[in-house]
Amino acid sequence: MPVAIGPDRFFVETDQKYRLNDFLPADFVIVNGESFVHHEGLLVRFPSGRYFESRVCAGLVTQDDEYGERWSSDPFNALRSPKAEKTAPMGITTWDTAEGMPTLAEGCYLHETGTLAFVNDGYFLHFLYDIRPAQLQTAKAFREASAQMTEELSTATGAAPFFQCDWTSLDDEAFEELCYQLIFDNPKFNSDTIRKLGKSRSRDGGRDIIIHEATIGPWVERKKWIFQCKLVTNGSSLGATRLTDVGDMLEQYGAQGFGVITSAQRTPHSTTSSTRSARNAESTNTTCRFWS
Repeated sequence: MPVAIGPDRFFVETDQKYRLNDFLPADFVIVNGESFVHHEGLLVRFPSGRYFESRVCAGLVTQDDEYGERWSSDPFNALRSPKAEKTAPMGITTWDTAEGMPTLAEGCYLHETGTLAFVNDGYFLHFLYDIRPAQLQTAKAFREASAQMTEELSTATGAAPFFQCDWTSLDDEAFEELCYQLIFDNPKFNSDTIRKLGKSRSRDGGRDIIIHEATIGPWVERKKWIFQCKLVTNGSSLGATRLTDVGDMLEQYGAQGFGVITSAQRTPHSTTSSTRSARNAESTNTTCRFWS
């Protein structure tokens, strides 16, 4: 569709519920021969074949007009996150754009539901339907391949991988995300079963993260674990009053393992009381300590 028409007009005329305000600027990447677009945790497999077919169709339509160069331009050039500044698309003059309508930056856009993407190549909008957010296994494979690529690039440039974490800026949400990643990457657990319950400090019954152990044999029952994430920023210790009644919680939710991930020291009283109240759990009180 010609870019001058605009996405919202197209959506209204075709009776679609999509609106431009619900689209996110997306980054395009190819890993192990597979194409993806992503934005802050939303990962979608990109239908490259259909995109290039759309580019060819647009080229055949416009190869004889005054903007003949548009159909021979680099098809990968538009597969990038849109620029922050709003500039007029190349080859479109001010009178080609509807009066009062802001120009749309070139690049790739992804709907917040992950069900529609479109690419603005400066001349046309290429709409790509029938897409879905990537499943967990696909996202894990993508992450592993990306990590390997980072390691190879570090080796090629003679530089060690660079990691930076400002511990003083951690809030409850960021700390829970860190805990989630630690548990997700632990080979003891089946990462396909991990669940993060709501926002931090929400009414989750003392459960921040739930996960099952990895299968180690056909006759071994996988234990269900409940983790609590406790960020302490005032230098105090983690006392028993900061922990939910573990025994009752494990019985209520049918779990056999309990863990606490905290940024503080635990008092002996909190360890003793928690272990005693969780005496029916075979594995309890796994604690990680973080230092700044």
